[in-house]
Amino acid sequence: ALRAKAITNLANFRDPSVFENVLPLLEDRENYKFYPQIIELAHRLGVADKYKVELRRAALVAQEKALEEEQAKIN
Repeated sequence: ALRAKAITNLANFRDPSVFENVLPLLEDRENYKFYPQIIELAHRLGVADKYKVELRRAALVAQEKALEEEQAKIN
């Protein structure tokens, strides 16, 4: 809960470049629980459209990593 609140509060800095540092968090499936806060941050910073493709790519990377982990458990 504290981390989610911290992500949301990053918008208070009103610095769109902050989002570039937060985006990679979504590449880890463990951090995907913060997706709503990260999307809200993108909207509040006015960069949601600019990073639309990168957001999708980060989600894909997280899914691929999760699949690789599952495959490693099977093998």
